[in-house]
Amino acid sequence: PPDAAATPAGGTATEVSAERAAFTFDLWTFQRPRDYIAGLSWDARDQAIAFTNSFGATELLTQPMRHRLVREHFRLALAA
Repeated sequence: PPDAAATPAGGTATEVSAERAAFTFDLWTFQRPRDYIAGLSWDARDQAIAFTNSFGATELLTQPMRHRLVREHFRLALAA
């Protein structure tokens, strides 16, 4: 087919296109401050939540995430 390309192994690969709901890097940068706040002591966490509340981000940072990302072999992947 015209959209097939040779692969390093000698086979062919067909191009696939689809829309992404989100990019892994964007999700990871969203997850990092949430993990940081979760790791704070209770007093520090309360201060951090009060700070995020001052600019309207508390709800965003306290909502549960359906999928967590982890770094595996220098790449981002969904946690098992």
